[in-house]
Amino acid sequence: MSKASMSEKAMPPSVRKALIELGTRIKFARLRRQLTLADMAERMMVTVQTVQRLERGDPGVGIGVVASSLFVLGFMRELEGLADPMADRQAVNREFDNLLPVRRQPEEGDGTEAGPVVSDFNF
Repeated sequence: MSKASMSEKAMPPSVRKALIELGTRIKFARLRRQLTLADMAERMMVTVQTVQRLERGDPGVGIGVVASSLFVLGFMRELEGLADPMADRQAVNREFDNLLPVRRQPEEGDGTEAGPVVSDFNF
């Protein structure tokens, strides 16, 4: 079994669906710009068949092909924003939580007063 087919079998259905949707969006953007498959392939320096696979959401299409299509269609800002560390709210929240001092709960009878326990703080 090839690596591609193994990774496709392990691919979550939501990822597969997102790839199909991305391919559809790329096709729609190409058509809105009145580019033929041949035009798109030429600008991307790939074959027409590769563009067709991309537009079908084929998970075997390389990330470079996807990036090239987004460049040709004028979506560089969106491509550059993917996985931006500053937009990663989950990681930012986790880092923020690690910066906050966690106050301990007072143990019964130890005579100390503790403030509220700080946890799960979200922006």
